[in-house]
Amino acid sequence: MTGHRTEDRQGQVPGWVPQAAMHYLRHTEQGLSIREVARAEGCHASTILRRIRRFEQRRDDPLVDEALAHLGKAHFRTCNDTSGSEDTAPMSAHFPAVDTPGRKVCDETTVNREARRVLRRLAESGAVLAVATDMEKAAVLREMPDGSTNRTAVVDRHVAHAFALKDWIACKSAGRVASYTITASGRSAL
Repeated sequence: MTGHRTEDRQGQVPGWVPQAAMHYLRHTEQGLSIREVARAEGCHASTILRRIRRFEQRRDDPLVDEALAHLGKAHFRTCNDTSGSEDTAPMSAHFPAVDTPGRKVCDETTVNREARRVLRRLAESGAVLAVATDMEKAAVLREMPDGSTNRTAVVDRHVAHAFALKDWIACKSAGRVASYTITASGRSAL
């Protein structure tokens, strides 16, 4: 390693964070080279490069972008970081960060429990997860045969972050209110 050290202000990185996201954050937030990340993982640099590129492309998804920004800020800043520097600013900001002082940490047990409840609702025909820019929660909305829309579930935003990073949901449309649908990975997680 090059002397970079993770400043772990909030405890360990949650167990639900995919390994590829960890590689991406080690490279972008801690400044580790792709070769250093590969060496630490015991795999080839090209493998790490592909994983990092994939997550870089996923930054277009508002929930993925917000989740990576939050995880980077909370778990991957190095001791050399200077707050307020241009280099530490998020690359994009689809949603303003909803960082409440008493924000719960989303653990693996919570993600799995909520997945059973919420993904089951998202698997219903005509269902989408709607996430507004200024709301702390997301809602599963389902269009009914008569044209009306029913809310079938509500989930905390940080849990929706986990769903997006785990590739269980995919952004159908972005904007002030982004909508997400369940993916094949999300269906298999049921």
